[in-house]
Amino acid sequence: MWTGWNGNGAPAFPATLINKIRMIIEELFIQPEIFPTALQTIQLEFNNSRRDHMEIEIGEGDMAKLFVIRHNGEEFFEDISSNPEDINRKVVTFMKE
Repeated sequence: MWTGWNGNGAPAFPATLINKIRMIIEELFIQPEIFPTALQTIQLEFNNSRRDHMEIEIGEGDMAKLFVIRHNGEEFFEDISSNPEDINRKVVTFMKE
């Protein structure tokens, strides 16, 4: 029998995380695609005009994980603040690249 939101027993996301994501999204100038993860995090995804891809994985803590893969295959990771202003700054910079 399938259970949980992902069919593998994943628990519901805490209301605090849902509210945090809602607050971040309301602050963003550019809206992301949004995906739940089985790690109790929410992933925001963006693509820019150069065909680069950026993911920001946000949990309940103060830090988020940023991952970028460039159109040429170059990849990098960075731990960033999960503060809405800091995330917005990263998104705007990425979209201008």
